[in-house]
Amino acid sequence: MTAIEIDVYDQQRDWDSVYRIWHEIGWLSDSDTEKNRKFLQTELDVGPTRVARLEGVTESMAIGADAQLHYLDAELPLAAVTAVTTSRIARKRGLAGRVTARLVADMAENGAAVSMLGMFDQGYYDRLGFGSGGYNHRIALQPQDLKVPPASRMPLRLTPENSEEMHACRLRRIKRHGNVSFPATTATFCETARDDRFGFGFRDEASGDLTHYVWCRSNDLGVGPYHILSIVYENQAQFLELLGAFKSLEDQVQLVTLFEPPEIQMQDLIARPFYRRGTSRQAKFATGIESYAEWQARICNLPACIAKTRLNCEPLRFNLDLSDPITESLASDHSWQGIAGQYIVTLGPESQLESGSKADLPTLTATVGALTRLWLGVRPASGLAVTDRLQAPAKLLAKLDAAFRLPTPNWDWRF
Repeated sequence: MTAIEIDVYDQQRDWDSVYRIWHEIGWLSDSDTEKNRKFLQTELDVGPTRVARLEGVTESMAIGADAQLHYLDAELPLAAVTAVTTSRIARKRGLAGRVTARLVADMAENGAAVSMLGMFDQGYYDRLGFGSGGYNHRIALQPQDLKVPPASRMPLRLTPENSEEMHACRLRRIKRHGNVSFPATTATFCETARDDRFGFGFRDEASGDLTHYVWCRSNDLGVGPYHILSIVYENQAQFLELLGAFKSLEDQVQLVTLFEPPEIQMQDLIARPFYRRGTSRQAKFATGIESYAEWQARICNLPACIAKTRLNCEPLRFNLDLSDPITESLASDHSWQGIAGQYIVTLGPESQLESGSKADLPTLTATVGALTRLWLGVRPASGLAVTDRLQAPAKLLAKLDAAFRLPTPNWDWRF
C-alpha cells in the first residue's frame, strides 16, 4: 500500500513539488520565471498550507487564509480555503479531500467558526461537510446599453503597485450578509499580480484616499470582453460612477461582465435587455444573465455561530441531531473531529446552544452542510428537506422557514 502522509507545508522540502503541481494544472504559465515564483510564494504566504505526500513526494496541497464572514450585523472568524491542487499522477486517491480536511480542522482549532471555499463542481466537498451557497448572477452587457451617464471625472489608473491602498479601500466597502473580508494585504496583491489584469478607480478629492475602484482581466484589451473581478465602493453613488466609467468605453469595448452586487438588480440599469439578448444570442459578445452557485460553506464552531444568530421570531426550541462527514477524512488522533452531536437549540432575538436532547421537543436531523445552508439563509428549511439531508416534522420546518428570513448571502470577495 502506498504510504500517504498529511503534513504541514515545509518550504525547503515541498517547494519544488508544489511549483511543479501548479504548472501541471495550468495555474502558472509554461515559462519558469521569477515572477511566477514570486506569485506562488505570495499565495503560500497568505495563510496556512497543508500537503499530502505519496512515498515522501508532495502530490497534493491545500492553502488557507484567515478571513472574516459578515453574518447579519456580526463578524465571525472564517477559514477560507483559497486553493486545493493535486498533481496529474495522483488523482482519485483521496488526497485532496484528506489534505483539505486537515487544513479545515487545523484552522477550526485555531478559532475559525466557519469555513468557505470555491468549488470546481458540486458534490466533491459535500463529503467534508460543505453545503452549496446562494446563486451568483453573472451579468454580460454592452457598455452602450448602460442607463447611467458617463463619469464626469477621469478615473485613476491602478496597477499592482496600488494593491495596498486597494486593499484598504476594500476593507472599507459596504458590507452585506455573506460578505468575506481578508485582513492580510497579500490577499489583494494575489488578485492583482497576473499580467492580464488592470483597474481604475476614484479618490476622495479632499483626503486623497482611494474610495472606489474596479479590477478587471481581459484576453483582448482592444474590444473585450472585460471581466470585472471586483467592484468596490462605499456607497451606491460610487457604484454608479464606476459604471459610468465603463459607459465611457462604449465606442471601443464590446462586452463587460460582472457579478451582480448585493441589493442591486442590474437589469434595471440595462436598456432593452431582452432585445439585446435576442440579437446577440450565440455571438462572441452575447449579453445576458447567468445564475449559479459557485461557493460552499460549513460551520466549524456551532456555539459561536448560534451565539451570533439574532432572528426576528418568537423563541423557537428544538433538538438538533447533527452529523458531520469530515471525521472520515481526518486522522483519528486529531483533536478536532468535526461538530457532530446532539444539541438543544434556542433561536430568537438571542440564540443559544446546549448539549443533549429533550423528549418533549421536536427534532431536526441534518448534516452540517445542510444546517449551514439553513443558517446562512441560502434556502429555507422546507426546501432543504426536499433537496438536501435535512429532516424535521412539518410544523418545525414551517417555524424554521419563518425564523430564517435572511438576506441572500453574497460572496463578493472571490477566492
